[in-house]
Amino acid sequence: MGGEERSREITVKFEEKGGCYHLTIQDDGQGIDPERIRKKLAQTHPNLDTSKMSEDDLIQNIFLPGFSSREEIGEFSGRGVGLDALRDEVVKLGGNVKVYSIPGKGAKFVLEFQRSAMNWNTHEAHEAHLVEEQHVSERDAHSSC
Repeated sequence: MGGEERSREITVKFEEKGGCYHLTIQDDGQGIDPERIRKKLAQTHPNLDTSKMSEDDLIQNIFLPGFSSREEIGEFSGRGVGLDALRDEVVKLGGNVKVYSIPGKGAKFVLEFQRSAMNWNTHEAHEAHLVEEQHVSERDAHSSC
């Protein structure tokens, strides 16, 4: 590829399954490195024993208040604000959020909401369902369920 910039893709998908709404946001980037999360947790939460955590459980810690795996503060990241706020808002709506990742392949965030907890009427839910899947190129875009 020699200097050629690779196009990245973000997929946003909305589904209704059983009595739940699922919002999935997935990318094809680097993914989340569980060992990097483990090392950062050792620095920021020394009393947290991560030695017996699965990789899946380990990466869920990105939702901890103040957590950031960045070494430096950037324009949009590194402050430790964001994912914990997202999780808090999803929980307030009676939902759940989970992240899945394959290092080197990408990450997927799944937000789940019980339909009964949402204040959408049937028309709004139908309109949202019609916009079921959108793909955004990086170059173009600069619960109990």
